[in-house]
Amino acid sequence: APTATTWDSRLVTEMEELTKKVQQLADFIESPNFKELRGKTQADLREQHTHMFNYLWVLNRRIRELKPS
Repeated sequence: APTATTWDSRLVTEMEELTKKVQQLADFIESPNFKELRGKTQADLREQHTHMFNYLWVLNRRIRELKPS
């Protein structure tokens, strides 16, 4: 992968990496392995997913604002 050299390209790279992590966590939450975890752990992972998703939403908004109207 090319090295991100500008703040806007680093922002896009961060968004792409976070998108993968959010999807991986969502997939895990839907898996049988997730159901084997203790209730508190499940709740923590769901909360983590919510925060990651919200952060991803903000990154996407910031990237959209970079594009000229």
